[in-house]
Amino acid sequence: MPESLTAMITRKHKIYNQLIISMLDKLSNINQWRKDFILETFVLFLPIRGRINFLQLARYGRHKEQRYRQQFEKQFDFLTFNKELVLSSGSRRFAIAFDPSYITHIAGKAVSNGEKQLTSGRVMNEYRLGTPHNVSKNKFLLINNDIIGEMGGSYCFMDPAFELWFRKSFLNKPYGNF
Repeated sequence: MPESLTAMITRKHKIYNQLIISMLDKLSNINQWRKDFILETFVLFLPIRGRINFLQLARYGRHKEQRYRQQFEKQFDFLTFNKELVLSSGSRRFAIAFDPSYITHIAGKAVSNGEKQLTSGRVMNEYRLGTPHNVSKNKFLLINNDIIGEMGGSYCFMDPAFELWFRKSFLNKPYGNF
């Protein structure tokens, strides 16, 4: 992005930048370079219309596409960042919501159909799960967040009501069909 456009976006969104910086300062184990990168990336989300990908970030940002890919592979504590953001600017009346729609893209259909080996070539191709690394990472997140569990060599949803809802919403199966 040309320096003048970067400066204009930065000036125009000064309060936004200050808010992001104050939240990043509350995170541990994040150096100044990473803070600057995350700030730039969040600011880039404002002018880019539609779906954002690494190529668009490189087109409008200061780094090459590969740098964005590498940085997005690194862990970032979005939970703490968002918690601090809400606590610092919220009204002290909060509601927690969970959007499980991403599970279909991760492993929900495979888990729901009783697949045992989520990283096998057949399962990854059939359900379009992505690379073995992504499947393993997402499986770890789903298990750690108690969405799925491993029992007897296979995976299952931890909450039976959630499983019923998931089967009805994403697999178009009636509530009585298991």
